[in-house]
Amino acid sequence: MNTKNGSTYYLFDVDGTLTPPKRGMTTHMLFHFLQWSTNKSIFIVAGSDKKALDSQLPSSIISRCEGVFSSMANELHIDKKKVYSNEWNPSTNLINYLESLYEKSEYPESPVGAVIEERPGMLNFCIPGRNSNSDSRLNYYMWDAEHRQRTFFMENIENEFPELETRLGGQTSIDIQPRGSNKSQASKWIRDNKKGAKIFFFGDKCFKNGNDYDIMLDIENHGDGKVFKVNDYTDTLKLLTENL
Repeated sequence: MNTKNGSTYYLFDVDGTLTPPKRGMTTHMLFHFLQWSTNKSIFIVAGSDKKALDSQLPSSIISRCEGVFSSMANELHIDKKKVYSNEWNPSTNLINYLESLYEKSEYPESPVGAVIEERPGMLNFCIPGRNSNSDSRLNYYMWDAEHRQRTFFMENIENEFPELETRLGGQTSIDIQPRGSNKSQASKWIRDNKKGAKIFFFGDKCFKNGNDYDIMLDIENHGDGKVFKVNDYTDTLKLLTENL
């Protein structure tokens, strides 16, 4: 891989950018991404933890990456070695507060799997449950688009715990972490460790309150790269095959 100082580094979100939400990479995307990625320096920047990413992305993709930022870039792995992992112990008050929000939820379906999932440096709060299937996730996404439950919950969490920040994660969840412990940690790490790097980031949640928003702002404010805002993985594929 081309990893010398001054190189271009390609950073990719996963859900909605390389894959359908919480699903594996399509065969079509896999084939074209492997073709495109030859001799390029690539990092994954995801909200999911490393274990989830290993089950979602084929090993052929992971092996092409120079590194994997997981859990909102609160953890970095390079060559199967953990470079860093941010520690954060959510307070009992926070957990109790999230449980109270869940109890107040008017969403009619019962959750499948954990509603609160602890990851390195962050929490993921998911009303339909982390193990809900694609149909259930879509049902909640459509319901939430009408009722704006996640936005309401995010405002309440930040008002109650001003030291924390919340971001929309995937179709169904809220990512919660100490302020600044977001995906911008990835672009800052590249900038600090790859001098003169040009940073290209691809993400589907670059809007305000989306979990790609902070890394977008960091790159734009420093003027050392470009952000590609996509709607789904088909947009990413089109960009890679037609423009890059």
